[in-house]
Amino acid sequence: MVGLLVAAFVAGSFFAPPVQQAIAAVIATDVQCTGCVGNADIASSAVTNSKIASNAVTSAKITDGTITAADLAADSVAGSEIKGVTKLLFAVCSFSSGTTFAAGQLLTGIGCSVPGAATGDLVTGTLRVGNPCFIVDRAGGFDTDTIAYDLRNVCSVAASPGSVQTSFIVFK
Repeated sequence: MVGLLVAAFVAGSFFAPPVQQAIAAVIATDVQCTGCVGNADIASSAVTNSKIASNAVTSAKITDGTITAADLAADSVAGSEIKGVTKLLFAVCSFSSGTTFAAGQLLTGIGCSVPGAATGDLVTGTLRVGNPCFIVDRAGGFDTDTIAYDLRNVCSVAASPGSVQTSFIVFK
């Protein structure tokens, strides 16, 4: 009977317009959406980056506390994205000296180019390669794109630093 009614409706039926509208409303509730996709229609891991529109995933759509380090690409977070940090730079510097320094003596004002560093920046550093008698004693932002640091002989005997490589973190 429904098939007859639909056929009669499509063919310009014998029903008056209000009856046609009522039949159309009943039929419309049975219509499946073309192009609509529900959760049950999507296989696990089937939605990839190329299938998501730009800016479709906003922070409002991400549950707090669910993003982990494994979800982030290398170097995708800068200092400005870390609470309380406005600058975060990493640098490796080299220095060489054959001069012998007494126990406790400082080599002061060694300069190192660090693009983005500025006067007043906070700097922490460590010895990567070189004579283990020497440590980075002090470091700081010295000038635009430059830091300055001191090496101290912490051994109880005179020593030469030789070829030294240091690592620094510059932050604000």
